Amino acid sequence: MKILFRELNSVDKITSIKELSSLLSENRLLKEEQDFLRLIYEREKQGNTLIAPRIAMPHAEGISVRKTSIAIGKSTKLINWNNNQFVEMILLVAINPADEINNEKLIRIIRELGKEEKTVHLIDSTKTNILRELQKI
Repeated sequence: MKILFRELNSVDKITSIKELSSLLSENRLLKEEQDFLRLIYEREKQGNTLIAPRIAMPHAEGISVRKTSIAIGKSTKLINWNNNQFVEMILLVAINPADEINNEKLIRIIRELGKEEKTVHLIDSTKTNILRELQKI
């Protein structure tokens, strides 16, 4: 599974999602970026994607995704995610339903991120440590 990282310049939810979607697209992990964004926005309307204090995980599954992957964005500023709930880190997850091996790894990562000590550690980590931590899960 490809895990990418970008320091975010964005200060709002929509721009942050677009910035990370562009990162996936630039790395040829999406077939159709606009369709992927449509799926992300539809999922966001269904419910909150905060997974821990200061971390959001917007996600979408569809044929517009070439390979299951995660684009991680970290900001030095708080991003207003939902009704004054703020995040510093976003994990934009692109899921290809046919990518079984990487989908299994994604499930392991999500389970690990369900542990509060892991998410607190990630928020305070550097880019290199974040990527290393997620790759070894």
